[in-house]
Amino acid sequence: MSIYEQLAPVYDDFFPQNPMATAFLLGLQPGPPVHGAASGAAVLDLGCATGSQILELALAGMEASGYEPCRPMLELARRKAQERRLTVAFEEGGMLDAGAGFAPASLDLVLCIGNTLPHLAGMDELARFLEDMDRLLAPGGRLVLQLLNYDRVALRMAEGDYSFPVLKAAGLRLSRSYRPRGDGRLDFLTELEPCGTAPRQAEGPGSLAPHGPARDRGVLLPLGPQTIWQALGQAGFVEAKAFSGWTGKAFDAQVDDYLIMVARRA
Repeated sequence: MSIYEQLAPVYDDFFPQNPMATAFLLGLQPGPPVHGAASGAAVLDLGCATGSQILELALAGMEASGYEPCRPMLELARRKAQERRLTVAFEEGGMLDAGAGFAPASLDLVLCIGNTLPHLAGMDELARFLEDMDRLLAPGGRLVLQLLNYDRVALRMAEGDYSFPVLKAAGLRLSRSYRPRGDGRLDFLTELEPCGTAPRQAEGPGSLAPHGPARDRGVLLPLGPQTIWQALGQAGFVEAKAFSGWTGKAFDAQVDDYLIMVARRA
């Protein structure tokens, strides 16, 4: 069982929905939907986790779809949509699966946020992903990428290991860190363990094992801002704009730890 499966029941406790993100994303579609959808712009969220962000966009009237490879996360997303009486097409799959799931030029907005993009295995997969997005987006449609500024990560790792601040929620502690692999990629180490009072117990496959902490190791591709910028251009995207956060402040590669890049399909 992956740590994402065990994290699913408490994912929203650790990573609550950010209303500023919703406002930012809605601001990208100020007029009628690009491809003429009757009930609102068509949006796809890749790596949608428990669906919090895409559900907010569905609530705003968008035709919403979400892809998520972790089944317990996906089941929670579907349950939340049902509880809120929202129609969202949730599918089990990853970034490279969407190319076969939508017709060309059928989407107005594609989200790949929450540091999802670095889960691609290499530059060939990045090229394939961006080519798929260029094909699926209607002319004028937007691709939104949100991830760490991996140039800053590299500088910090040169001085020692890179660790994230420890998060605590629902009686659990979540620790995350990076380790260099020697092949240009990073090991992403995660640990979920009880802390303080007893953790909230959840039914089903996502509950924390009673015998101790859950640990996992993934592999990430540290994509720097310039690498992404160049890959977007090669895939045919135009007017790529970089922001440091959901406030819309311009991105400064020298000081900002996070990157949001919005690219328009020609």
